[in-house]
Amino acid sequence: MKKLILFTYIFSIINLAVFSQSLSLLNNGTPISNNSTISVSGSFNSTLTFSALQIKNNSTSTVSVKMRKVTIDSVPNSTNTYCFAGNCFGNITYPSPTTAIIATDSLNLTFIGDYYPNGKSGTTTVLYTFFNINNLQDTVCVKIAYTGLDDTGINEILRSDIVFRDVYPNPSNSVATFSYSLPKQATTAKIVLRNLLGSEVMNVNLDDMTGKKTISTTDIKEGIYFYSLIVNDKVFYTRKLVVKH
Repeated sequence: MKKLILFTYIFSIINLAVFSQSLSLLNNGTPISNNSTISVSGSFNSTLTFSALQIKNNSTSTVSVKMRKVTIDSVPNSTNTYCFAGNCFGNITYPSPTTAIIATDSLNLTFIGDYYPNGKSGTTTVLYTFFNINNLQDTVCVKIAYTGLDDTGINEILRSDIVFRDVYPNPSNSVATFSYSLPKQATTAKIVLRNLLGSEVMNVNLDDMTGKKTISTTDIKEGIYFYSLIVNDKVFYTRKLVVKH
């Protein structure tokens, strides 16, 4: 009886080691639970892109990861594509032909999901599953709900309608200030700061139509960054900011 119990215990430990979960997901640096849903919305006349997903290897050894795409609900005539592990693939490519090699305790930032509403309003939900090719039970997934919005009745904002002055000081040591003025058609506005790899470092909402917004750069590593002014989900300006302490 004791031998049977010992054997069962050892088998359980081995089984746990073999099928342990090494992969997890983060959304712009924030951990998310497996099978979470992320919402992305924008004009049905533009491309909706999500690139903030990060795949993390929590194990003590390198893992080889592929991904699989499944369109759960689709708006008629819409299409969706993705990039992963250095290559981009069309609407009907489901398992990724390429493999991402992720070192221990490291992040892979190569995933980009693109959705093309093609002038059709509604929501398309796509399931992306990332799996260890050496252990198919070691998987993690996320659903992204892309919503194309009918903005036909909204007056188009032109670049000339916006005042957006260069950030100062630049280079920045501890703070950076943005001066702006938005048109009345602006329903949402934000400034997004990204590093040279395209990863989002900061996302700041602009709550007033006119004014200044100051951010702290004290905790941002020295280097070159790009900041974008996004109004009504459309990028109007992208400029360079240097952080130097």
